[in-house]
Amino acid sequence: MINRTLARSSVFQQLYAYYHSDETHLERAEEALDLCLDSIQASYYFLLDIIPSLTDVQHELLQRKKTRFYNTEAEIAHHEHLVQNRLAEIIRSCDFLQDKLSDIDASWRDNDPLLKNLLSEITKSEVYQTYVERQTTDINIDVKFWIDILQKIVFKHAQVDEFLSDISIYWDNPCNVVEKVEIEELPNIDNLDEAMDELRNSPTYQSTGLSSSAIEVQKDFVLKTLRRIAKTENMHNVLMPQFKDEEDKDFPKLLLRSAIVHCDQYRDLIADALQNWESERLADADTIILQQGIAELLTFPTISASVTLNEYIDLAKVYSTTKSGSFVNGLLDAILKKLREENKTDK
Repeated sequence: MINRTLARSSVFQQLYAYYHSDETHLERAEEALDLCLDSIQASYYFLLDIIPSLTDVQHELLQRKKTRFYNTEAEIAHHEHLVQNRLAEIIRSCDFLQDKLSDIDASWRDNDPLLKNLLSEITKSEVYQTYVERQTTDINIDVKFWIDILQKIVFKHAQVDEFLSDISIYWDNPCNVVEKVEIEELPNIDNLDEAMDELRNSPTYQSTGLSSSAIEVQKDFVLKTLRRIAKTENMHNVLMPQFKDEEDKDFPKLLLRSAIVHCDQYRDLIADALQNWESERLADADTIILQQGIAELLTFPTISASVTLNEYIDLAKVYSTTKSGSFVNGLLDAILKKLREENKTDK
């Protein structure tokens, strides 16, 4: 599912790409936004699939052990709880989910070494030992086991985030860290990795953790989905939709279109508000964030001004300079006061 915080972040990314492209076509920007949002939802489906994927690898490992004389039946049976868990089968048998997964050009089985590393950690954990020592299990026990394993091991695993980052098509990190550094000249794009290795030692370098990144938000939705499965055992009925409702579905595209179509008007408002500020303080990303914030203030009457201001302050803290949060706050507040004085908004 895509909440409005994720939608705002996605719109900003597309606006940034739009204004840094040689060709500026609104339709292409909208298509790119749709692709971005679809891929975020795909990550939700992909994360759910790690449960049957881990189960399948565990099954294959146990089958190999059965051919080795030094593994007793008791030792093998001890680990079959994981193979026989109901949750993996419920996820695997959901036709809708399997159709969505077939559209994704990636699979957890593309990285079996990662799955084996995870299984090694899982089977050594206290959560796993408690689970396999039970004489009987039910769907509630299976769900609780997987929620604990995902929270404590899988979703915190650096190799999992690295794998998800490697298969992402986005220019930004879809996981939980944004790296920023202030420089005078852009490095050669062909040597960007080498340049970043050097710039990480710069005094202006920042590494910002993101609890609201696309992947982190989808991890949370996966856990919510699993809790709902325990009540119904029907995967299709508990899957999260891409958007909560039609209003949320329309929000990102309307926001993008408003920011682009009314660009001149919004940038004039920014220029007027800058009279009391140092113009050199306005970073490129700040301009786009302010433009998008004004678009939201004027296009969505049901969203309160305080919500909009707080969201774009946070966006500036993540995607722009160290001073941008307070700067965007002051400038957006000044623009909002002017819009109220001119009766262009009643927020």
